Amino acid sequence: MSSELSTLVPITLTLASTYLLHSTLLLGGVWLIVRPGRIRSEALKERLWKLAAVLGLVTAPLQFVLNVSQPFELTWANQSTEEASSVVAPPAVKPESSPSVISEDSREEVAGPMIDGQFEQATAAVPLAARQADIVPVEAGTINVAPDRKPSSRIGRFLTGVAGALIGILCVGIARLLYQTIVFSRHLKGCAVVREPFVRRMLDEIAGRGSVRRPIRLLTSASFRQPAAFGLFRWTIVLPEELLHTFDATDLYALLAHEMSHLVRGDAVWLWVGRILCSCVPIQPLNFVARREWRKSSEMLCDQWAVGHSANGLALARCLTRVAESNSLSVPRLQALWALGTPSHLSQRVERLLDGACENDAWGTPARRRLLAIAAIGISTALVCVAPRTTVLAAVREPLSTGRVEDRAVDSTNIGLLRNDLRALSAEIDDLSHLVQSRHPANCRASELAKRISTRASELKARSEKLVQAPGPSHDAAAEASHAAH
Repeated sequence: MSSELSTLVPITLTLASTYLLHSTLLLGGVWLIVRPGRIRSEALKERLWKLAAVLGLVTAPLQFVLNVSQPFELTWANQSTEEASSVVAPPAVKPESSPSVISEDSREEVAGPMIDGQFEQATAAVPLAARQADIVPVEAGTINVAPDRKPSSRIGRFLTGVAGALIGILCVGIARLLYQTIVFSRHLKGCAVVREPFVRRMLDEIAGRGSVRRPIRLLTSASFRQPAAFGLFRWTIVLPEELLHTFDATDLYALLAHEMSHLVRGDAVWLWVGRILCSCVPIQPLNFVARREWRKSSEMLCDQWAVGHSANGLALARCLTRVAESNSLSVPRLQALWALGTPSHLSQRVERLLDGACENDAWGTPARRRLLAIAAIGISTALVCVAPRTTVLAAVREPLSTGRVEDRAVDSTNIGLLRNDLRALSAEIDDLSHLVQSRHPANCRASELAKRISTRASELKARSEKLVQAPGPSHDAAAEASHAAH
């Protein structure tokens, strides 16, 4: 269970934080572009908000899988395990090519010109074979050392709680979607098929003018207060019973054309996309802004589609006003595409219809849509390859006290590597000592070499002390290595 948790928590936090980063950049960028009113095209606004809302869900998993950009890393430690850091060990030290012994060229560079016989006398005092004999070849590996400052276990508990909350929000959102769908389906049980022939002929006429071949189910309901359209697989339009008896043919034609435009334009699909974003990913508040804005634009574009297919703009404006009066601008349920849409934008829609501003939009052409698709692919590629991402790493180590054979083997390798380094360093120090004694004491190059070796010795001693402090079966071996360093 602990290993599964240590894998699930970093993945959840990494995906969620990367999605938040990407979606904020996209949605915030669209808001900055659209908000000042520089874009007047409703088709362009709608597509920009839709692309910005869904691209983050695509780029975050791709960036996580491809791993092509530099991350901001955060390491967390599971409270049930010992925190540890990793230091890559140097390559194996071999007697025949030991880098610990100073070469003849380096001796001459440090010592300068030598008096006849002095170099041989200095180096003969410490036989090379004797110094190399104790160096045991060990395979390169990873040295597990205890960190100087251990991360608090509260951070691990906090991040685990955040990941659990994110998963819980996702599950609650899915359950909420299912519940709303079931409740809405029960409301449909009270609907009946429209029997009036002239209403059905109107719908067929609109479908013929819009080149719609897909069958559309036309229902009437006493519980619905305004017309609605919905359905991913079975297109459905529901009309209130009151409208069938109080609206004339021109008004019904305009309402049916508006509702059919929602189905033809694919707004039923985006209805579900908006519901999923706002229910399952509420951690991004800009999703609610994006859904509101693209639904506002889609309502205006549906009015434009209806007018473009022989609907009377004045009749549609009159219908919207009458439906709004009967509903008192109540907020409709979000499971369907209602005729009024968002009540706050109703006045703007009516003004557009009365002014005759429902002309064709240049950004609704196939060429402009392809241009936006190419731009979306380019932006997605840039986000995946260049944009920053977050990576949460789990520093999980099994306690060394468990006595696992693998841990003891790795510890023995680490200690062997350290002992080799210490012995090689001791040989270098001996060489330098004899070299300095044989020459003038004010040799600068020899002093630099001594300083460099002394620094290296301090590093190895520090590593040895950390191994000594780390609990485990190799404590005694690390202590021996520490004594050898001294």
